[in-house]
Amino acid sequence: MTNKRSPSPTRTPGRQSAEALRNGLLEIAPKGERQVFWGTLTQTPDRMLLEQADGRSVSVVCFGADAPYALDRQAVSVIGHLAEPERGDPHIIAERIVPHAAVAVRAYELHQSAPGSSPFENWLRAEHELLGL
Repeated sequence: MTNKRSPSPTRTPGRQSAEALRNGLLEIAPKGERQVFWGTLTQTPDRMLLEQADGRSVSVVCFGADAPYALDRQAVSVIGHLAEPERGDPHIIAERIVPHAAVAVRAYELHQSAPGSSPFENWLRAEHELLGL
């Protein structure tokens, strides 16, 4: 399973460009390497799922991440790696999960401190800071 995402029609044009850039980078990242995933985190009775914009869902295993149950049904960024076991579906082993609401707040703070930066640059910088990259 790939983590390819198509741009959401509700996003701003700058944000669509960011997603297109990320998609290209994620498509060339080998499985098992650390990467960033995006989507809506959903809790089911037996597991956590990351629902991606292309309609696919992938299980999220949180060994190193804080318990994400408070993030149910929220847009998030996840740092981790994609694991494809010999049996069963692929899943993301998450190191850290950050809600997009927190990224947006940090991006706004960055905008206030450096007004010349683009919204895209502020978002990426905020996301990287909060994910610990």
